[in-house]
Amino acid sequence: MSDLTLTPDSLELSGKGQSKPAGTWLARILFALPILGWLLRDASRGRDNAKYFLIANVAVLWALAIYFFGYPAFIVIELAMVVVGFVWIIAVCR
Repeated sequence: MSDLTLTPDSLELSGKGQSKPAGTWLARILFALPILGWLLRDASRGRDNAKYFLIANVAVLWALAIYFFGYPAFIVIELAMVVVGFVWIIAVCR
């Protein structure tokens, strides 16, 4: 007897499971991107500390963008956070 157990993931890899891959269409599109997809896939399915490495990589990329492009790289993120804040306020006040 073998200790091998069949899970839905192992069936998908062997071709005996569903033909549709698991996950939402947005996750499949993001995971298909070359470098960003690798980081996101590792953060969602990898080790526990991979999430911290993703946050560190995003922070370093943002700092480099501010260094190279200056104030516009900083203000674009801040303007996006205003939209997130308004959506959060509307969601809470409903």
